[in-house]
Amino acid sequence: MKRIAVILCFVILTACSAGDENDDVQWGEYSDSAVQRLEYSNIDYEVKDGQIFIREKDVNKAQSCCS
Repeated sequence: MKRIAVILCFVILTACSAGDENDDVQWGEYSDSAVQRLEYSNIDYEVKDGQIFIREKDVNKAQSCCS
């Protein structure tokens, strides 16, 4: 019985903690050169109010190519 309870708790906690890597994070201020580098590296982006937002899953890729 304890084993079932532990497994159930583990499954519930794992399901609840799954992060969504499709969330947008702010990358920086808009500039033509930043947009060109993101496009060249095939990184999806969105411009809102003069700020560039990229997907959370692409942050490491953007740091390596666009910094």
